[in-house]
Amino acid sequence: MIDRTQLRCGLRDLATGQYRVLVISGATGSGKSHSWRLLDHLHITGTLSGIHSFVRVTTQEWSYKVTGEEVALTLADRLGLRIDLMPSGELEEARIRKILSRIVGGYPKNDGITRWIVLDGLDDRRRAENSARDVGKQLITMVAGNQLPQTRLVVTGFDILDIPDLKDALLEEIPVIDDRQVSAFLRDVAAHIGHKVSDQELETCVDGVLGAGGNTDRLSRMEDAVLRLAREWAEEVRDDD
Repeated sequence: MIDRTQLRCGLRDLATGQYRVLVISGATGSGKSHSWRLLDHLHITGTLSGIHSFVRVTTQEWSYKVTGEEVALTLADRLGLRIDLMPSGELEEARIRKILSRIVGGYPKNDGITRWIVLDGLDDRRRAENSARDVGKQLITMVAGNQLPQTRLVVTGFDILDIPDLKDALLEEIPVIDDRQVSAFLRDVAAHIGHKVSDQELETCVDGVLGAGGNTDRLSRMEDAVLRLAREWAEEVRDDD
C-alpha cells in the first residue's frame, strides 16, 4: 500500500468503534478501491479482533449503468436478507426507500458479528446513475445513526462536498500516486528485502513503475511492476549470499 498510512489509521478507527463510516475520495487512479484489498488482508491475517463479516458492492460488477435500486438489492442479497418486492409502477425513489427500510427491519442484531459494508466506485459516472450515489448517501446516514447496528461502512468515490452531514463520518481524501510516494515505498521495499539501492537506480525504478501505469488499469500495472522489481531484488540478495 503506497502512502496509505492515513487510510490504515481510518480503518483502525472504524475497527475500534471510534467511527462507523469512512468516506474515501480522490481522483481516478488514486487507489480508492484498494481499501477493499487492505480490508481483505486484515481479515485473512486475523488482525481484526472479534468476529467480522465483509460485504462489497462495486460498480465494476456491472457492464452497464447501475441504478440505485440495483445497488440496494445487491447489498441486501450479499447480506443474506430477502427483499420481496412485487413489480410495480412506482418511482424508483419510492422502491429504494422500501428496500432500505426492509434492510433495516431484517438486519441481524445482537449476534456478536461486526459487519463491514464496502460500496466501491460510485464516482464512476459511466457505470453509476445518480440514484446509486443517493443510496450511498442514505447508507452513510443509516450506519452513522446506528440503524444498522454493529456495522462499519466504507464508501469510495464521493466528493466530500456532496455529503450534507459529515460529523459522524471519517473522511479520507487520497492523492494520486506520484514519484515521491513511489520512491519512498521502493526504499522501504529495498530495506525490507536487504537490497542496497542507489539514488540513480531508485530513480530509474520509479520511472519504470510509474511508466507501467498507462491510462487503463493503472494501479494493477504499477502493482505488477513493483512485484517484478521486488522479486529481482530478492533474487540478487540470495545470489550475493
